[in-house]
Amino acid sequence: MTPRSDSGLGSILPFQSELQPYIARLSILQPASRPCLHTVRKRHPQRPGLIKQTRLSPTTAKSGHVTADSNLLQADRPQQIRAVQRHTETTKGTAMVIGAGPAGALSAIVLAQDGFAVEVYEQRALPDPMHRNFDRSYSLAVGHRGLGALEKVGVNMQRYKEPFPYKGSMNMWREGHVTEHFHDPITSKALVERMELVRHLIDEAHKLCGDKITWHWQHACEEVDLQHRRVTFSNPAGKKVSAAYDLLLGADGVNSRVRGELERQVPDYKGQWYGRMHRIDKFFHQIAPGPDEPAPQTPRGELDSQASVLRFYHIKSPAPLSIGLMHVHNHANGTYSGGLGFSRGSESREDPTGGVLSHQGDYEAVLQQLDPIYPPGMRKKMAEQMAQRPWFFSGSTLQVPRLHHGRVLLLGDAAHAVSASVGQGVNAALEDCSMLGQALLNAPEGQEIDQLLSRYDKERYADVYALGHMHRFVSHPCAQTIWNALPGTLMKDDIALIWFTTVNCKNTSVSCFSCAHIS
Repeated sequence: MTPRSDSGLGSILPFQSELQPYIARLSILQPASRPCLHTVRKRHPQRPGLIKQTRLSPTTAKSGHVTADSNLLQADRPQQIRAVQRHTETTKGTAMVIGAGPAGALSAIVLAQDGFAVEVYEQRALPDPMHRNFDRSYSLAVGHRGLGALEKVGVNMQRYKEPFPYKGSMNMWREGHVTEHFHDPITSKALVERMELVRHLIDEAHKLCGDKITWHWQHACEEVDLQHRRVTFSNPAGKKVSAAYDLLLGADGVNSRVRGELERQVPDYKGQWYGRMHRIDKFFHQIAPGPDEPAPQTPRGELDSQASVLRFYHIKSPAPLSIGLMHVHNHANGTYSGGLGFSRGSESREDPTGGVLSHQGDYEAVLQQLDPIYPPGMRKKMAEQMAQRPWFFSGSTLQVPRLHHGRVLLLGDAAHAVSASVGQGVNAALEDCSMLGQALLNAPEGQEIDQLLSRYDKERYADVYALGHMHRFVSHPCAQTIWNALPGTLMKDDIALIWFTTVNCKNTSVSCFSCAHIS
């Protein structure tokens, strides 16, 4: 099955402390109830030296606090962000970026700042703020890792911090508990629609780099000639055009054509997918109450006039669907956006619900559970939009053997796709770009591009591997089942619980104490 882009919401599970990060590179997390193993190794089968062993004292293991000897993890700590000064003359050759999503747009800025002439190719049209395609727009929770990466590159994100910031999230549990997860300071995270973020990055690229970046819209990548360093595209007229590169960045998402060309032409290069695409989501955008309807009666509704709050509603799922979750957040203009998600009930891509959500009335019946929080007119509009839009599939994890080959580098979902469950897709993609910028800045004068990419790969791969492995914990069926059954009051040791249900096998698969399932 070919995966599609996931919802990217960034907070399906409610712990969201940016995963410490990736549980200190996934060296170890020991819940207090499990016997302490003082030394544990996490190794990749093809690159066994990547992740060093971490030795924990009994006190550290009991508390669940983890340390790791990685400079890359220092970015997780609050610190003063300072834009990096780079070269200003275009002397380094042509850098080609495939894909103009968040990773592609930010990497273009990084490369232009370092002195490359940058050519960006995107198969879709330029995002139009007046006529957006909401089928492909969803909310992204950009945490301090993502914001830090943007600000290091020099992107101004102040418009998303004030005057209407993102305060945090709330979970409404089916048994009536309400849990709040508000961050402090309030400006440490941002909630942004994907298409809006992309357009903002393009505008910032024009301000920061001027004409050093050329954008080619509606140019679909058809073929990459690795030997001669040329890429062939189909342009808006349907004709084939080709261009040469000195450095090629594949930032073209979960179904990356650049990654596919590496897999086709490089004998030892093959991405590995773990798990099944079990999660399905649909979205709605900017719904307002009718003229005669009351305002939504949301929990802590007094906050809605001050900040954006992301609310999760754990709902009953119509069989054969399961693990139903509704998310809604408010905008400054008084409208609401969000989505509805389940664990799929059928393997069919045409109807993954098993026939239970086929018409607008089916969605209205599910949304009846949100009465009286959202008035009938709002729920009807939500159902109408979702009935007309496609399902987004997520749940699988991509692990590539390395992030680069020669003068080709993969970024973002093209290199390390995960579902929204761990809330790190866009944050990791943006961090890829800022770390690439740091690698360029620290490169010795005259260093070859392939050597620079090799150095970046060595520094970044361990975090990428840890991110993928963490997601495989969270997406394990038993972890999901146990999590879904938890009372809302049991929030403190959430990640520890997921670790307790899974153990790492020598072949890097995740096996379960309860069912021996391997994902």
